[in-house]
Amino acid sequence: MKTFAFKLFVTMWVCLLPFISGCKKDNESSLDKLNVSVCGAKKPQWLEKEIASIILRSSIYRPTRILVYRGPEKEIIAIEDSTNSSMEQQLRFFDCAGNKVAFKSAEYNSCVKKWKRREFSLLWTN
Repeated sequence: MKTFAFKLFVTMWVCLLPFISGCKKDNESSLDKLNVSVCGAKKPQWLEKEIASIILRSSIYRPTRILVYRGPEKEIIAIEDSTNSSMEQQLRFFDCAGNKVAFKSAEYNSCVKKWKRREFSLLWTN
């Protein structure tokens, strides 16, 4: 009985190991591929820092997207972290200087309305 249990354990381990290692996402290489231009700046430091704070937080894959709204008066950058349970962290809006739009403000609600109407364009996703 012990040998059967041992063989079963080894077989399961050998079968599951390639699957587990194949599902791991290399977050650092995703960050290296961050090659976006917003508000006339190529790969702004503040944007790279925000994305790193999301995808390097854990070893599991965290789907993240950067979107931009190019309006007549200004650009708004949106960052989606769809695995975060907090709405404040799940959908963040920034101006061109990297200043975060305050959650539950009138400007934030305006940004959410534009986001829901799909007025944002996708720039990057991991």
